[in-house]
Amino acid sequence: MTWLGVAALAAVCIAMRVAVPLGLGDRRPEWLDRALGAAVPGLLAALVVSGAFAQGQRLELDPRQLGLLAALAVIALRGPMLLVAITAAAVTAGVRLL
Repeated sequence: MTWLGVAALAAVCIAMRVAVPLGLGDRRPEWLDRALGAAVPGLLAALVVSGAFAQGQRLELDPRQLGLLAALAVIALRGPMLLVAITAAAVTAGVRLL
């Protein structure tokens, strides 16, 4: 069910990003531009949360959350995105090895 919601939100975002500019052109209202800009971070957050905490239909605590916390620490220190991804993967793999 979670993935169905994520897929629906993604479809709406894509439709709004493609269809609305084609239909309205440069006459797009300012509130619509703000709504389109606000939808993208929400979709990304939904993907991260469902990928980090969901296992099928249930929530599960495992090494992925520690990798996510390490990634958030690198983000807080304003590290580059490549370092964020490498840190998250390394911490997750390290905890799984232990």
